[in-house]
Amino acid sequence: METFKEEFVESRFPIEIKEKAINKINCIVSGNPSLPFFRIAIKGGGCAGFSHEFTLELEKEEGDSVFFLNENKNSGVIVDPISLNYVIGSVFDFQETLTESKFLLSIPGSKGHCGCGQSFSL
Repeated sequence: METFKEEFVESRFPIEIKEKAINKINCIVSGNPSLPFFRIAIKGGGCAGFSHEFTLELEKEEGDSVFFLNENKNSGVIVDPISLNYVIGSVFDFQETLTESKFLLSIPGSKGHCGCGQSFSL
């Protein structure tokens, strides 16, 4: 049986996931049943030093922190241990306007963002 670093309930997950983001993730993963996990990752690079990346994954990896989106624990938001160090205390939301729709990750301690909003500095 696989073991994972931590499985969180909503009140203990280190990222605050807003209802709009949960609804959008549920919509995305329900349309992609073969990719039931939504990964939040922080990577080095981008015009401001770090960038965030959102991908769909088939399964969790060893050490991932998980926020399950349903009681069956068959879909959720996952964060790898290195990225977790950067996103603790973050707020994850979804914004939709007439011209665009996007996920927003507000990282505490970030000192600036690039113009496109995809990268940040610490």
